[in-house]
Amino acid sequence: MGEIFGVVRQAAKDVQLEQERSVATIGLDEDVAVIDEIIEAKSIPSKDQLYGLWHSYQHQIDASSKAGKIMVPFVDGSGELQKKSVLRMGSFAIADDNGYLAWNASKQIATPYTVQPKLTLTSSTDLSSDLPLVALDATRGALLEQLANNPTLSQRIEQGGVVGKIIIGLLLVGLLIGLYRAFVLMSIKSKINKQLKDVSNPTDDNPLGRVMLVHKEDQSPTIEALELRLLEAVMDEQESLEQGISTIKLLAALAPMLGLLGTVTGMIDTFQTITQFGNADPRIMAGGISMALITTVLGLVAAMPLLLVHNMLSSLSEGIRNVVEKQGVGLVAESAERKQEATA
Repeated sequence: MGEIFGVVRQAAKDVQLEQERSVATIGLDEDVAVIDEIIEAKSIPSKDQLYGLWHSYQHQIDASSKAGKIMVPFVDGSGELQKKSVLRMGSFAIADDNGYLAWNASKQIATPYTVQPKLTLTSSTDLSSDLPLVALDATRGALLEQLANNPTLSQRIEQGGVVGKIIIGLLLVGLLIGLYRAFVLMSIKSKINKQLKDVSNPTDDNPLGRVMLVHKEDQSPTIEALELRLLEAVMDEQESLEQGISTIKLLAALAPMLGLLGTVTGMIDTFQTITQFGNADPRIMAGGISMALITTVLGLVAAMPLLLVHNMLSSLSEGIRNVVEKQGVGLVAESAERKQEATA
């Protein structure tokens, strides 16, 4: 009989554990009382207690297969206790109009979760439709509690510390320079295309027009001197075309280096924490490790768009320079042909 008592008591403990985790026990106070009596009893369980254990199993199985509205004690954000109609989804979850609720079996109250999943279950969800799409926490609340611990984007950036903010600052500065230079180069390219359609009337509002004006106003006695003058004009234009591009390249190189600096700094903080408090609790070391990883990510995230912007601006500047050089060479060839015809 002692072995039977041990088996019954262990079964009652299993049911009690399920009652503490499951919302299916809401309203089954008699079952909870019977299970507590069996566990606390010092003698062989009675016939009524054995029937009570069997009924508890049956009620758990029956409730876990049903979904419907029930009334539960609810504590809102202001701390007020009230009765509220909620939707119970088997033994997994309960939900009100705003989403999932956390059920405290020991206090017999429901409280709202801090953060709700995107496809949250609400009391207005139509369970009669074919397979409603909801996010269901199979762990009965453990994952929903972890949602509140997931940092937001601003919190992630804050974890990067001063180094992370500097990296973001470099990214913003680089992107602003890139946008400004892209606008300038596109404007120059448009003016050059316009100048190519009217080469007989050069203007000084674009690099090609200025090079053509140098050729038009030049009084060099030889072709070699003219070629040098045009080359000088092209080089002057090239300097203005490439303005700011080297700065973007520098920022793209600095970003991952600062990320590495943040990694080293974060690991130093982690080792200092281990020295002071030991390594028994990983949460104590989480701050330094978060800084190390976040700054590395920020450095790479900042470098990639800056490199793309640098490549785009370099290609755009190179294309404009090639057009100006090509037209400059054509002007030299045209002058050489005219002088050759004049001497012939």
